[in-house]
Amino acid sequence: MISITPNLIDEMECDGLSWKVRLEYIGPNKKTKSGRSAKWWSCNGHRGVAYTTHGAIGSGGSMPAGPFDVETVKAKIRKKLKGGYKVEGRAIATAPRVASEPTPPPLTGLFSAICRLELNDDRQIVAVDEGGVVITIMPAPSAESFLRTYSEIRRQTSEDVRKTVLVRAGMIVMTNAPA
Repeated sequence: MISITPNLIDEMECDGLSWKVRLEYIGPNKKTKSGRSAKWWSCNGHRGVAYTTHGAIGSGGSMPAGPFDVETVKAKIRKKLKGGYKVEGRAIATAPRVASEPTPPPLTGLFSAICRLELNDDRQIVAVDEGGVVITIMPAPSAESFLRTYSEIRRQTSEDVRKTVLVRAGMIVMTNAPA
């Protein structure tokens, strides 16, 4: 995992990406025999939860501590930076971009007018336009297969993807916004 600068935590969280911040301290330390320290502190986070580790530079470090919420970890980072820790030199200062899914081509011909799919009493799916005019009818066996597939897609996909297909009161409402 790539180490980031602390100012990117919120952006990475918002994008749903895992993140890591590593801080290092090399300098005076009254608590050690030599009077100096060379140590690191690291936190890894994802979706609002973070774990921390620490150790001497060159060591594997401690067992992870946590879970902590992101705000607690950000406060720890601020405190460590005030205490002389520096952001690891290899840390990136720009968040990686999330690859967006390709936009499907718009529907063409009569299909471009479909604004909703309705399940009728015969277990057929009826595609209608804004005025309720029937454009096409999917026979019952195909409709049942579609509904099973739709249920699986709905279970496995993110809210952003599901926003285009909604289930309401025995009918499937499908948005047909231009791309």
